[in-house]
Amino acid sequence: MKPREQERELQRKLVDSIVFVATNHQPQDWLPMKVTVIEYPEDENGEEQQRLAECMLKEIFESEECCMREIGTATDEPYGVSEIINKSLIEVWEKYTHICHKEWRRNAIAYLKANTKAPESIIEAFVDTQWKKEELFADNLTEFNKAYNYK
Repeated sequence: MKPREQERELQRKLVDSIVFVATNHQPQDWLPMKVTVIEYPEDENGEEQQRLAECMLKEIFESEECCMREIGTATDEPYGVSEIINKSLIEVWEKYTHICHKEWRRNAIAYLKANTKAPESIIEAFVDTQWKKEELFADNLTEFNKAYNYK
């Protein structure tokens, strides 16, 4: 796989995991947090120019949209979670894994239930014995499917 494809795959997995947590069992004190987004405003000639902006991520929605406020402004703006650069997405995920003492198990079970047809007893056994908390949900799902062949 080419590096750009790997980067897009990582972004997709991060967005999937972050949005799932945010819309199901978001831990207390996870948001708001500072992130960097990529914007493409038009210059005076009408051409798009890439610009990085520092924002406070305030809320994430199931639609993969989020509410952010650019630092130094007073207005909340809608963004797509995928507009957050991968470095910041990783920081958001790492903060989740650091503070999710109680929520991680419930979120892991809910994610596998939503993405497999496995019985709850199998899901709970996998989560209790093989789930890797620091890994993205999609990577744990891949391991679950390898171990139990449920899809």
